[in-house]
Amino acid sequence: LKAGRQFPPAMSTKELVGRVFTIEEIREVNTEYGQRNIATIRLNGSEETVDAWLNGSILSRQLAELQEDDLLPEAVKLTTDPSARDAYVIEEPGPGEAFDTDVAARA
Repeated sequence: LKAGRQFPPAMSTKELVGRVFTIEEIREVNTEYGQRNIATIRLNGSEETVDAWLNGSILSRQLAELQEDDLLPEAVKLTTDPSARDAYVIEEPGPGEAFDTDVAARA
């Protein structure tokens, strides 16, 4: 997006901690704080998509790997890693956390 343009309304990374969602696509945008990730996600198996900021040093590397390996869409759970100063990380949803047939089949 061009400098000075408004970004679309988006959920914060913090709002997604502990939640399971599917990342549909990721795009990098330039902000006054540098490059950041905005993802289009589906919460809890919903058919509607929303935008969400997904940022953090570890999380950004994980998102880059998902894109490089062409793994999107991908169901994930966002957590924090206490051993890495509570850095945001994504992990595979655990048993019982699957919310749709696609995720349930992989669990």
